[in-house]
Amino acid sequence: MSTSKATATIVMKSKRAFTLLEIMVCIAILSLVAGFLGWHVKSMVDVHRFHKHIDRLVTDLHKLQIIALTHETDITLNIQRNADGKLGYLVLSDEPGAIARSSFVLLSSVEALTLDRRHVEKMTLHITPDGSIRGAETLGFFQNADNKDGLILDLSKAPKISSFPGEEYFR
Repeated sequence: MSTSKATATIVMKSKRAFTLLEIMVCIAILSLVAGFLGWHVKSMVDVHRFHKHIDRLVTDLHKLQIIALTHETDITLNIQRNADGKLGYLVLSDEPGAIARSSFVLLSSVEALTLDRRHVEKMTLHITPDGSIRGAETLGFFQNADNKDGLILDLSKAPKISSFPGEEYFR
């Protein structure tokens, strides 16, 4: 019988509750870790949003090259700020049927724009009927006004789209 009492007292001694200080220290450590992770997740979401907007602009530039080539028309892309001060772009064409709709496309995560490494507030790109883009050598988009985090588009190396060369190509 003495053996069962000894076992019972050992089990009772191991059931000790946490003190208030231990709980507060654990909560403080978890709060620091959550704050650190939250900051990095927010930063990653901001970078993703920025890249999504630039990717849309580059995709639209490629589409505009194809439209200019197929409709044999000049297309103008104006990058400018709207009334709220946010950057975006507007597409214009001389031929009404070339572009289905022309609305202002917002680049909400872009804060600064550079043209050939100079800070500008607005700029105009011309897409010619042969598919080439004129108006800038390099075009920079930045998340911050200090031009640290961003992407540079080298338009001097933009692919020039041309129509099918025809039979002369195969001779």
